[in-house]
Amino acid sequence: MKRLAALAVAALCTAACDPEYGSLRMKEGAGEIEYAYISNAGIVIEEGKVLVIFAEPVSTGRDNAYEGFEEFELEAVDGRIAAIHRGVLRDSFFIVGAAPGMTRMEVRIDGRVEETLPLEVIAQGDEQ
Repeated sequence: MKRLAALAVAALCTAACDPEYGSLRMKEGAGEIEYAYISNAGIVIEEGKVLVIFAEPVSTGRDNAYEGFEEFELEAVDGRIAAIHRGVLRDSFFIVGAAPGMTRMEVRIDGRVEETLPLEVIAQGDEQ
């Protein structure tokens, strides 16, 4: 009985202690970064180029409560304009500029959209 009570308390704490999404921390990794611009306001990449970014969700609490048990994804809303693929490392993603245009990048945690950011693909040779 004590064991069942302990499991119930642990389950309640897990549900109540889930981190609250605050923002997305991103930084450029590799790829053709001279053809891309990345900020918390969104991403601009040139058509036909690939950018590797490192990204992780940040909770609103004092410390980052996301510890890798969540399913964290980035996805382009319009795959005709850009594609986003997970890299080998847990926090790495490849962004491919497929065709000029505007789309949005969805930040998903456990299947729930937490944030959307602008994702623009510019034509080759256009100035940013």
